[in-house]
Amino acid sequence: MRHPTWTTALLLATALALLAGCSSSVELEGLVFSCAQDSECEAPNRCISGRCVDPSADIAALDADVGSDGQLSDTTASDTADTSDEEDEHEEPDETTATDVVDATADADATPDADAAADADATPDADAAADADATPDADAAADADTTADADTAADADTAADTDAAETNDTGCVSTGTELCNGKDDDCDGETDEGQSWLGTALGQACDGVGWCGIGKVECGTDGSAICSTNAGGSADQSKVETCNAQDDDCDGQTDEDFDYQGKLVGEVCDGIGECGFGKVVCGLSGATCSTNPDGGASEAKVESCNGKDDDCDGETDEGCVDEDKDGYCAGSIVVEAGFSGCKASGDCDDKVKDISPEADEACDNIDNDCDGKTDNVNGTADPLEQSCYGGADGTADKGECKAGKQICSAGGWSKTCIGEVVPVNEVCGNNKDDDCDGSNDEGCGISFDGGKYPIGCMQPPEICPSDQMPPFPGTITGFILDAKEISVTDYKACVDAGKCTAPQTGAQCNWGVTGREQHPVNCVSQTDARTYCGWAHLGGDLPTEQQWEAAAWGQSCKVSGPPPNTGCGVPKVAHYPWGDDAPACNKANAQSCKGDSVPVGAFPQGSKGLFDMGGNVAEWTRSYQASYPYEDPGATSGSTVVVRGGAWDATKAQLEINYRAYETPSTTSPKIGFRCAW
Repeated sequence: MRHPTWTTALLLATALALLAGCSSSVELEGLVFSCAQDSECEAPNRCISGRCVDPSADIAALDADVGSDGQLSDTTASDTADTSDEEDEHEEPDETTATDVVDATADADATPDADAAADADATPDADAAADADATPDADAAADADTTADADTAADADTAADTDAAETNDTGCVSTGTELCNGKDDDCDGETDEGQSWLGTALGQACDGVGWCGIGKVECGTDGSAICSTNAGGSADQSKVETCNAQDDDCDGQTDEDFDYQGKLVGEVCDGIGECGFGKVVCGLSGATCSTNPDGGASEAKVESCNGKDDDCDGETDEGCVDEDKDGYCAGSIVVEAGFSGCKASGDCDDKVKDISPEADEACDNIDNDCDGKTDNVNGTADPLEQSCYGGADGTADKGECKAGKQICSAGGWSKTCIGEVVPVNEVCGNNKDDDCDGSNDEGCGISFDGGKYPIGCMQPPEICPSDQMPPFPGTITGFILDAKEISVTDYKACVDAGKCTAPQTGAQCNWGVTGREQHPVNCVSQTDARTYCGWAHLGGDLPTEQQWEAAAWGQSCKVSGPPPNTGCGVPKVAHYPWGDDAPACNKANAQSCKGDSVPVGAFPQGSKGLFDMGGNVAEWTRSYQASYPYEDPGATSGSTVVVRGGAWDATKAQLEINYRAYETPSTTSPKIGFRCAW
């Protein structure tokens, strides 16, 4: 409780004198006298019933203490003394506020308290008498306080007098203690002053507890300062606590509540099985003993068949039973001497006897030898291989033929036989055993001696075509001619070697058609044919037309004898390459018997073992068109070259040995093929 000082008494006396003698506006805590309108009053007062009044003041109380003339009524020396005691000589001066003055005047309300009633008597009450003393009475001291007297319920203060809260002249109700809540709790005009978190003021950066990161100091929900990233802060970064050596929930503790067999993190523990003593640490799935398999100082070992839990997994001698009786236990274990269950470990499937470290790997996508890989050569990462060969029995590894290999992948063998070489028609002149029968270039060429051969039509002149007349004995040097027409397979070897141009394709062309590999190659120009012969026979070429006709006839002339044999002693009597019999479908592929080409060598041999000199496909020669007689090899240039032999649709006349046809060298026809001479 505060006591009024001499300053307070002086202010109070001055206020009373002004109220008594002035007709101008004078403000006294909610009350101003003599006004006609609000503008004459100082804010927040208003002109009410001719008086300047604070709208929040107790108007009824003011009316009781103020007369109609605007003067305080019944004010006695006792009242003045009661509310503004002189300073005791032993007391220090107290601060006087406008509120103190109001308390001093407002005690004379309509219902006077005990002291106020005594003040109105002619005889001063005990308090009034006491007020004149040097020592103020308790009531007088209370009257000078900003809080109403505790012994009265009718004081005209703006708030009830209590010891727990005080009301200042702004209407602020003090709770006495400033909290961190955005309010002025102690009514000193400042908000949240002095609030801090660990010495850091509000609004400043702070480092949260544990895992919680950098935030700023703010007011928490409990009225105290907090870092915003801590648990309960506006930017709460706390998490559920896990066993990871960090304070995840930001409560100042690390890995709390995690234990291993009742031991907290950091305490001594006993590991599983043969793993010894260690300390509790955070493992992969929570707290564990440091010596366990998931601890930082693991003492786990490979399981041995010895009656102990060596790998510290809670089991003893697991995998030490040889279920499939192949001599191998399952798992990575150590089989100690004297153990009868199995002789060794490492069986990756102890239920299948054919699977063990001693088994051979098979192409089945199973790890048969337990090396961690499938379909591999035992002990390596190389894939399994097997030999393959598609040629005729007995030809593998003979001549040019050899077996290939297939690769195992995902439990199956590759469809391609990689690197195999199978028999093909003998390529004459390359000194190789292409058909893998043990001989080189056999049967691919028929030799013809040099000499005179009948050339042209040997029939009566009246029935011979003009371009076959006159007949003459052609002088020919010795040569070798292919026994068969060149096949697609033969020609492909030249294309694959990069020496020949691929033939044309299309209707009845054999190139690239599955199943026609042994048909005669056709749809090639004369130039393409000559290129092949030069590659296949080391300088060979197409036969001249005289060589071709001499080979088809098969007999040389005897130089004696009269005309019309023109020097040939024996007349030419054979009309066709196979003899003098009329053409038939069993003699040649002609007269549309088959309607297309057939594999080379499919029909009976003709002169000296030659095949298909008539029919199947007509054949290029290297001779340019020239009139008979001429010396072989004849013309070497021109616009057309001679074609011999007739195709699958040849007529009887076109099958005769001496028949001549002509084409430009660039022609490519499904009815024209070739054979070579050298």
